[in-house]
Amino acid sequence: MVKEIYRTIGIYRITNLVTGKSYIGQTRMDFGDRRDSHFSLLNTGKHYNKNMQADWDIYGAENFEFAVIEFVDNPSLLNDLEIQYIDIYTAKGLCYNQNPGGTGKGKHLTEEAKRKIGDKNKVNMTGRKPSEETRCKMSDSQKSECLLMKKSSRLQKECEQLI
Repeated sequence: MVKEIYRTIGIYRITNLVTGKSYIGQTRMDFGDRRDSHFSLLNTGKHYNKNMQADWDIYGAENFEFAVIEFVDNPSLLNDLEIQYIDIYTAKGLCYNQNPGGTGKGKHLTEEAKRKIGDKNKVNMTGRKPSEETRCKMSDSQKSECLLMKKSSRLQKECEQLI
C-alpha cells in the first residue's frame, strides 16, 4: 500500500485518532508526497491549518493517520469530490477544513464583512498625517539613504579608476 500511494492522485484525509476530526484534501501530485508535505509542516509547527496544528501539538504525530479516501483517474473530478467529502465531514462536525475546498481558495467575504474591513482601513491606513517628529525621522532616513548612495557612487568610481 505504501508504494501505491506514491503513484496515484485523488482525495485523502488526515484523521486525528483521538477526536475523530479529519482534514480532507486533494492531490494532483501523489498521495505519498502530499502526506510527506503535510506531516513535515505539522512536525515543524508551520501547518496552515491552525486547528489541526494545535491538535497535532497536543496529541502528537502517533495519533494522526493519513488515509486515501478515493483514487481518481481523471484530475478534473478532484474539485467536486473534495467539496463533497468536506461537506460530509463538516455535517458530522468532524472536519478541520476551514474552506469549502475544490479550488484551493478561501471563503468569500460577505458584503458586510468587506464594508467593515474597508471602514477599519480608512481609519488605520489613510487620512492620518504623520506627526512632526515622525516627519523629521522620515526626512532624516531619506537623507542618510541619499548620502549612502552618493558614497557608494563615489566608491564605485574610485574602483573603476583603479581597474
